[in-house]
Amino acid sequence: VLFGIACLRLATIAYTGLSTTLGDFFDTLPGPYAEQLNPTLWDSPEFVNDTARSAGGHRHSYGYGPTQYLTLFPIVFLDSYRAIALMLLAGYTLIVLALPSLLWRISSSVLPTYSRNGWREWVVVGTAVFMFFPLLQALVQREFEVVQLFMLVLAVYLLINNREAASAAVIGYIALFKYWPLVLGGYFLLKRRWVALIVLAVTVSGLLLVAHLVFDLAYFPFSNTDGRESQFARLYFGLGDSQLFCLTPTGTTATLRSGVCAIKTQLPWFPALGAFWVLVFTAAVIFLSSFIALERRGIPEDSAAGRWRMVIEFSLIMMAASITVHSHYYYLAVLLIPLTVLLSRYFSDKTSGSRLGQVLTVVAYVLLSVFVLPLSVLSRLLGQDMWRVYLDNGLYLYGLLLLTGLLLWEYAALAVKGPRLQAAK
Repeated sequence: VLFGIACLRLATIAYTGLSTTLGDFFDTLPGPYAEQLNPTLWDSPEFVNDTARSAGGHRHSYGYGPTQYLTLFPIVFLDSYRAIALMLLAGYTLIVLALPSLLWRISSSVLPTYSRNGWREWVVVGTAVFMFFPLLQALVQREFEVVQLFMLVLAVYLLINNREAASAAVIGYIALFKYWPLVLGGYFLLKRRWVALIVLAVTVSGLLLVAHLVFDLAYFPFSNTDGRESQFARLYFGLGDSQLFCLTPTGTTATLRSGVCAIKTQLPWFPALGAFWVLVFTAAVIFLSSFIALERRGIPEDSAAGRWRMVIEFSLIMMAASITVHSHYYYLAVLLIPLTVLLSRYFSDKTSGSRLGQVLTVVAYVLLSVFVLPLSVLSRLLGQDMWRVYLDNGLYLYGLLLLTGLLLWEYAALAVKGPRLQAAK
């Protein structure tokens, strides 16, 4: 029943997208190369009359890294933004439909053989994917984060199947969209996977070379001081000053930082900056101490426990890079990786599942997905704009903390109690 409701929700979102032709893509795509390659599109009224472009926002520059523009290069040959919107909606919908199978394979790989139940796990994962609002929002807005999520899921899948070089190549490719996946190179560094690090560096370098030949890197924000300040200043602004820490407007931001600042808005005495650093430091200590213990224990990487360890490590490093300081709500789509694995683990594996784990994972999912129900329904039932209530009160923060806590708990348990799944292949 839940899976049927999830499919209906996804279909409704896709149908809504047919009449929604404006989104982030409208202000950033296709890029200055369209001026020469397709003057019809470049000079179209909907393109010229866009306020962001007419103000010089992106008209002769690129708003994001080259990966997005290389991947979506063919859209330059379409003659209207409606055509682009429909093509992106169709392509991204296919990606969303493909996600459950790949996530299911990842989830199954961390379970003992005797706990695997293919159809049930797939239904759990499919339901979680099709009802997760950050992903649905990214889909209807045609955000490239849909592609980013798929590439990160693929990277995890390759990683747990002992194809580290291929995983590094995928990470290197998607890292030049919004750059933060480069931090995942830290995983290969911690694991001393030198070949993977070399592949990552070669992929990034090769992509930059191709982008320079096709687009000219001088038009990208990382190539000049103003662009770097615009793109990256928000990542460190106020992190050492309690007076500035919560001054940055939140808008649709959903991060650890904006969450503790939302609490401070409601409770002026709350030490937002201190709480932020305590949480970051505590998580870092648990992660590093558990990592050292696991390195000494030497769990075989081709065991279920070894694969479970890799998924946790990948997820925690990914979360530290993507949702700590700056992240719009739809960026949270990447959390489907740890969420689906935890759901499968707690609901399918009798040896590692627990009632408390099930409840906490579901609560985290519900909090991160704006209570699962459509916002229009929630707002009508409660008589207020629940989207603003959700963001202004930082309710996503509790979901982030629950999810992070569950991952750290499982990681520490694996280090302290030993590889419970070590014998399972």
